[in-house]
Amino acid sequence: MEIDWKKVGLKAGIEIHQRLATKQKLFCRCEAKIWEGNPTGQIVRKQHPVASELGEEDIAAKYEELRDREFIYLIYPNVCEIDIDEAPPLPLNKEALEISLIIARMFNCSIPNEIHVMRKIITDGSTPMSFQRTAVIGLNGYMEFNGKKIEISQISLEEESAGLVKQEGNKVYFRLDRIGIPLIEISTGLLEGFTPKEIQEIAFKIGLMLRLTRKVQRGIGSIRQDLNVSIKNGARVEIKGVQKLEDIAKIIELEVERQLKLNEIREKVRKKGIEKINEKVFEVTEIFEKSESKLIQKILEQKFRIFAFKLPKFSGPLKEKISGEKTFGKELADYAKAFGIKGIIHSDENLEKYKLEKEFEELRKILKASKEDAIVIIGENKNGKVAEFILNKVKRLIENGLEKETRAANKDCTTRFLRPLPGAARLYPETDIPPIPIDKKYLKEIEKKLPKSFEETLKEIEKMGISKEIAILLIKSEFFGLFEKIVQKVKIEPKIVANFFVIKAKDLRRKGIDLEKISDEKFMKIFELIGKKEIAKEAIEEIVEFLAKNENAKVEDAIEKLGLKISEKEIEEIVRRIVSQNRGYLKEKVFGLVMKELRGKADVQKIRKIFEKVWHSKS
Repeated sequence: MEIDWKKVGLKAGIEIHQRLATKQKLFCRCEAKIWEGNPTGQIVRKQHPVASELGEEDIAAKYEELRDREFIYLIYPNVCEIDIDEAPPLPLNKEALEISLIIARMFNCSIPNEIHVMRKIITDGSTPMSFQRTAVIGLNGYMEFNGKKIEISQISLEEESAGLVKQEGNKVYFRLDRIGIPLIEISTGLLEGFTPKEIQEIAFKIGLMLRLTRKVQRGIGSIRQDLNVSIKNGARVEIKGVQKLEDIAKIIELEVERQLKLNEIREKVRKKGIEKINEKVFEVTEIFEKSESKLIQKILEQKFRIFAFKLPKFSGPLKEKISGEKTFGKELADYAKAFGIKGIIHSDENLEKYKLEKEFEELRKILKASKEDAIVIIGENKNGKVAEFILNKVKRLIENGLEKETRAANKDCTTRFLRPLPGAARLYPETDIPPIPIDKKYLKEIEKKLPKSFEETLKEIEKMGISKEIAILLIKSEFFGLFEKIVQKVKIEPKIVANFFVIKAKDLRRKGIDLEKISDEKFMKIFELIGKKEIAKEAIEEIVEFLAKNENAKVEDAIEKLGLKISEKEIEEIVRRIVSQNRGYLKEKVFGLVMKELRGKADVQKIRKIFEKVWHSKS
């Protein structure tokens, strides 16, 4: 869909959340890492909304009460009583504070005289405490982008949330190993007059500046972007959990398309004389009790009841595409999925496929629905509350237009409903932690620790014998900090490490290999063994692929399973066999046959040396 971004009035904001590479968590002394291995236990909690001192209830909190979910939190060895709110917090992690102040000054922020830790209400179960500790570190900053100053309105230091594992009905499972890891949140000001591609480039530059600190974590989930998107005659939507920077432009484009298409559907229905929907939800389980539909039989086997409602003059719009390949019907199904229900069935679908033609004809009579009307059914165990929620969403769309929502990014860059946009008054003081004074002397020390610029860093990398082209790509990559650690600690040619992270890593990703599954320690071990010439550099890809597919395996396991460790005696035996079998061929042709069998199993120079000895000793 071609969109004129100025005409639609695109406005956006970016929030980047990046885990810091500290040794300990923010308010306890547990190790700040994602734990490898199985959980050691679990706790179960439910959350209930409580009115504020003024008697107000947050809209997102009320919505969560309606969902009636149970949260199961998986415990790991780096989880303590503080992480589950069974003990008061320890003082704020000094290492995390220093890193966050360095980042704030990189973005030209003003630093408060005192850092005040606050509690932010969290209603989605992603913390067992129902709140997240956060502290404003910097305000009113900026960064340069294409000759313009991009406002950095606020930088905060906060606790990482729990990691979502799975959802089964109304039970939601989270892992607590990452909760409390220090996290920096960088919020831009309003981005107006920019295209989605430019907004993506702004986010990329923020990410690059964070990597230049060498003080941030890498790996899956270590950096996440939230986007705020709105257009004229639309509504502000917060899109959570954008994992890849390169997806930002497409996500914005598809969200704008969604809002434009929903407005089109609204206008079509209103032009047909429907400016208000007065329909109700009806229980219709009896109609489906003898249904031949396997889908319906499964619903009834779960002791769910079936509810239906009519959407007047909506025949057709439910199968219209509103965002990429996503239809309006799938958009409504997402509301059901937010309650743990698998979806809906509507009259714009192929009812013959579901064997539901007869039942829908009967529903038309009961609901007094004409051929111009749409019918929606849903199987649920919440007494019709989910059906009512979906019907009310459509009612408000027709009557008032689009609503503010919190949405989640899907893999195909479309978005799905998560919850209503929370209210603004979600912060209150953390009384267990006193204000932290920031004096001028401390800030002067911080200024001395600001990282080198991109240009200075580039020159340093080039001095290592790495080409400018590779050096630029390396600095921009998520592996840059790890590259520096490896070349500092391991005796290895930097070019080998750089070429892997820039070129070979890209090739592996094209093959579908998830490099995020491999820890820094494992990469360090691989290059350490290459540096010691215990394995060949040609074996890196094979080892990495094995480790990505076998997350609990050690580097030594990969080497053993792949048969990559080989003695000089074994190399010589293989070389002698190949040489004796190919006496009539030219030397380099025979060496090529040797390498075909030994590539990755030993250093090339070692193989060449043995080959030369064998070749010259042949009779």
